[in-house]
Amino acid sequence: MHPSQILDCQQDLYERLRYDSAFYAYIRESWVGDKVQSPHGKISMADQRHLMDAMVDRVKLASAFRVTPDMCAMIDHASRQLPDDEKMDHTLAPDHTGFVRFDDPLPLMDPHGRLQKVSWILWGGVMKASDQKPGLLIWAFNDTVTHPDDVHEALIDEINKNLQERSRPTLTLQDTLSVLGRWGWVGAQLMEDEVTVGTTMSKVDVEDTGDFPDMSVVFGKEYTNFKRYMHAFFLMINQTITQVEDAKIDRSTRRRVVKMGIPDRVSVIQLRRLEHRPNEGETLVEWSHRWAVRGHWRMQRKGPNLSEVERIWIAPFIKGPEDKPLVITDKVYDLRR
Repeated sequence: MHPSQILDCQQDLYERLRYDSAFYAYIRESWVGDKVQSPHGKISMADQRHLMDAMVDRVKLASAFRVTPDMCAMIDHASRQLPDDEKMDHTLAPDHTGFVRFDDPLPLMDPHGRLQKVSWILWGGVMKASDQKPGLLIWAFNDTVTHPDDVHEALIDEINKNLQERSRPTLTLQDTLSVLGRWGWVGAQLMEDEVTVGTTMSKVDVEDTGDFPDMSVVFGKEYTNFKRYMHAFFLMINQTITQVEDAKIDRSTRRRVVKMGIPDRVSVIQLRRLEHRPNEGETLVEWSHRWAVRGHWRMQRKGPNLSEVERIWIAPFIKGPEDKPLVITDKVYDLRR
């Protein structure tokens, strides 16, 4: 997706949340509505409005980023190499508030066994009660225009069923989908500092029932732990193999988003050109892709007297022709299905 289109989408999401009551209600019910009758107590209407207002503000203020397909593949790979006891740190994020487009969606499996594709992420800093850690609140969306997923297909089936059950439906399927636009709700999650990222797959337990109200169906089921993706993404931005550059935005787009109060820049996050080490005879083979060799995380000491420690990504080299796509061969889910 072109960077100018990302700003168009950011403006679209903001305007839908700010001015479209039907879309606002859809997000509210998808997110905070599930928690109204949660075991943790009823969330007041005032608190619900506060949460939604915070989301709208974050969309407007967020710095925009585009993650290229090569980088998406590396983030997916790197997230699964993280140790389970790795601790989250909101200061790793490139900005206090961000809006990200993943050109190759990050794959999630939900507790119902459905594949979700995360194309958009919104994050914002949050401070809870005074005795709790700071962190980030993460909102995730599927792009139903470019990468519709299993959940979007199930939603269409549900809408069609409801319309068929009404003797005189007032809306069509197209009417309903036009309200939702390209924004397929995936979920929201709080990432608190000093909390471990956990395992690659998590199980639905009592603490998760606010997000999954039908406990008879999903209790004990596994779903993808999205916190690992986000922590790996924030770590990778600061690695030497990553290149971050401001994209060129056309003048009309700049004027339009500035008028709305939205930042007029998009940072493109991609893999830096890495060393290619051909094996003997490799030039005789027409390779169809590139691949990473021995990528892994390592704790590295730095600072005065080596007193500080940071996690760095070790990717000795990338093999294959420079003009071919990067393929990570140990992907858990195949997005082509």
